[in-house]
Amino acid sequence: MSDEIVDCPLCERRVFALNGVCPGCTTDLNNRDAVERHVLKRKALPTAIADRARGASLGQIEDRLRNEGADEDLIREILAHVEGKTPEAMVVKNDQDLRRGLYLLSGGVLVTAGTYFIAIHRDGGGYYIIAYGAVFGGGIQFLGALLKFRKRI
Repeated sequence: MSDEIVDCPLCERRVFALNGVCPGCTTDLNNRDAVERHVLKRKALPTAIADRARGASLGQIEDRLRNEGADEDLIREILAHVEGKTPEAMVVKNDQDLRRGLYLLSGGVLVTAGTYFIAIHRDGGGYYIIAYGAVFGGGIQFLGALLKFRKRI
């Protein structure tokens, strides 16, 4: 494969391959084994994540991947990615995100309010801190976790 127009199976675009390399994803299109492995991973990973979210065991996912023709290294790589994606683990992570967002939001509001009240009670005024980063960051994290929680109900 020299300089020619080909369909890259990795980035799924029609490209002008320079010396067998896709300019979009910099993949060596001459290495068929690597290309086929990546395509298999790209197809199998979303399915494995969905199976895990539905409660499938790692053994069941491993068996399905083996039946689809995945080698042991690819199976290990996919299982490492889907581990911790059980519904129970996702609930625990969402609860942590909810608490962290609330703590960050509350801390930002308290710092802003506390320094403001100190500033207005000083003789001649004073400076105060507006902790907008903590307020916005905590608010976004809290709202994102809250929306995920509402979907779960």
